[in-house]
Amino acid sequence: RYPNIWLPLLFGAAIFIFSACDEPDPRDTGKDVLPSTDLIEIRFTDTLTLDIDTRLSNRSVTGFSADKLLGTLDDQQFGTLQSSIYTQFAVETDLWDFSLSLSDQRDQFFIVDSVALGLNITSSYGNFRTPQEFKVFAISDDADYPADDSVAFSTTDLEVDPEDLCLNPADCTVDFRAAEGIGAVRFRLNPSIGEKILFADSTVFETSDIFSEFFQGLKIEAPESVPFVFREPGAILTVSMDGTNTFMDIYYRERPSLDSPFVARTAQFPIRPTTPGFFQVERNENYNDRLLGQVLNTPSRADEYEFIQQGLLVDMAVNFPTLTNLSGVSINQAELVLNVDTELLGGNDIYS
Repeated sequence: RYPNIWLPLLFGAAIFIFSACDEPDPRDTGKDVLPSTDLIEIRFTDTLTLDIDTRLSNRSVTGFSADKLLGTLDDQQFGTLQSSIYTQFAVETDLWDFSLSLSDQRDQFFIVDSVALGLNITSSYGNFRTPQEFKVFAISDDADYPADDSVAFSTTDLEVDPEDLCLNPADCTVDFRAAEGIGAVRFRLNPSIGEKILFADSTVFETSDIFSEFFQGLKIEAPESVPFVFREPGAILTVSMDGTNTFMDIYYRERPSLDSPFVARTAQFPIRPTTPGFFQVERNENYNDRLLGQVLNTPSRADEYEFIQQGLLVDMAVNFPTLTNLSGVSINQAELVLNVDTELLGGNDIYS
């Protein structure tokens, strides 16, 4: 949130150090190959006035990033922001050697004990110590999943199965109140999703693409509201799809024949940076009652503040109206200086 005042853009001078040599090196570039008459030796610092405009974004492409945004933040100035994740899973083909072609009797050879969804949370915007209860749904087999990440937008909404895979709210709650900071978390899911996968025909595990046609993935849905335990309740969490701490584990027991004892095993389906997925971002209409809406919807206050916020839905457009007047100038360094109103910063953890 920034007052609309002159924001100085500081330009450092290009300072050149000259050296002489007997013969030019063909690898030289820049000032070393310029004649002395073309070298700029004037040093100065200047400031430019900027035109700044706040724009609400309708949608943004969110499928390319290896980091996905997740969570709910009730910001007192921007309104409530919610971000949910849709993701598919990679399959490690060398882990799946199901020689048993007894799909109709698979439950006699495999017993699913539990399923865990791991998420690697690496950073946050807002108060990350606010507990958040998430829901997890299987993406419907009939859902039209985006053909590639370039057409996965913040507004894309896929059909999901109605059953929440989190059996209890505590199974899918992110609560860092007793932790030193953020980190990896695990959600406990309904074993039924593991049975659907392990009891499938072994041919669906041949490649990740074939597996994604059989199982389109999960939606991790942000809560509609968060408890008001801090001044700025909730947070937008950054989830790293690194494939190491972000995955789905199926814990099961297996036996090769009816006469053999069961052996405990774990099947892991990682979420890698290249695994198809995107995040869906929504801003609640309550922003109209907050400072953001009051300024944007009131022409007389248009020049009072400008806004920028993580989450892709509020953009700050910066225009340099006098930049074309800088002819014949070599710019060594440019700094964009924004004056933030400290009274609007909120609690100590708002930008953690």
